[in-house]
Amino acid sequence: MKKQSLTKAIAAVGIGAALAITASVPAHAITRPDCGTRTDFLKFHTGNHCYANSGTAADRLTSQQTVGAGHNAGFFTTDAYGDVPFTRDWGYSYARQLTVSVEHIR
Repeated sequence: MKKQSLTKAIAAVGIGAALAITASVPAHAITRPDCGTRTDFLKFHTGNHCYANSGTAADRLTSQQTVGAGHNAGFFTTDAYGDVPFTRDWGYSYARQLTVSVEHIR
């Protein structure tokens, strides 16, 4: 009987530790909503790729030239310019096509 109690106690401690570690890791809740006509998303206009909520997404978007931040701030990583920071309502059209690999919204 004591062996079963000890096993249960060790399991409970392990579960508690796992929950504490999981709770301390931030959520990566970035979503990819349908762009439609909305202007509040981070939007890569070629192909209409949109992102919302805080988090990070690793994609490979090619042929991107026009970007709008919407109501977001963060950065995206490109092949030509590295990390490009953006703030709310920021927008830019690049002269050459970009390959975007990571989007991060805070």
